[in-house]
Amino acid sequence: MTNVQSVRSAVRIMELLAEEPLLGISDVARRLELPKASTFRIIHTLADSGWLEEEFPDSRRWKVAATFGVSFVRPSGSFSEAAQQAVNAVRDETGETTHVLVPSGAALMVVFRAESRQDLRTTLSIGTRVPWDASSSGAAYLASVPPAEREQILGDPEALLERAGDLAHLHRIIDRAVDRGFAVIQGRWRPGIGGVAAPIRDGAGRPVGAIAISYPLSRVPEFSPCSAGELLARHARVIEQSV
Repeated sequence: MTNVQSVRSAVRIMELLAEEPLLGISDVARRLELPKASTFRIIHTLADSGWLEEEFPDSRRWKVAATFGVSFVRPSGSFSEAAQQAVNAVRDETGETTHVLVPSGAALMVVFRAESRQDLRTTLSIGTRVPWDASSSGAAYLASVPPAEREQILGDPEALLERAGDLAHLHRIIDRAVDRGFAVIQGRWRPGIGGVAAPIRDGAGRPVGAIAISYPLSRVPEFSPCSAGELLARHARVIEQSV
């Protein structure tokens, strides 16, 4: 395969996985009628460049990477515009730093944000990776998938126990998020900082990310996480119209 052919094949692979994520290498090779060895090499090259990623580590099911996906999958910018408008609106209404996050391998990644204008505020930079098991955005996302998939995302139970500590408390947070439509976590990931998040779903009802607020715990009860969660859920529905 020449360099030009490799580039064309890479573009076709990106286009296919943008339209049909979570395909294996054999599936991609068969759909595009490409040699399996070449498909393997191109996919891993794209992954090394940050353009593709596995659904979970070692899942062998591939998708467009979160850091590349918004611009590649939606060249019209509709998702980008809706997400940025939402974080700006929530920040302006609550006064707190607001983010949109999407899955990125073994974590969620901040891809849009609007920072609080208050002197005492929380800050997460674009590209920050947020843990599934200790963040409100992770809990909101996990509450939106079937239990079996939830356990797969969280990974090895022993490693999770060592990393997250009180698993019963984590599962109570997720169960409550299932009932309420948003998740609240206080001080689990970063001491003194709370988070509230609502899932963003696609047309099939599967989560594709989360919209979240982070806030200093010293602001409670002036800041109401439950009211903020309801606000985030409403804005998530607006973002979903662009997904």
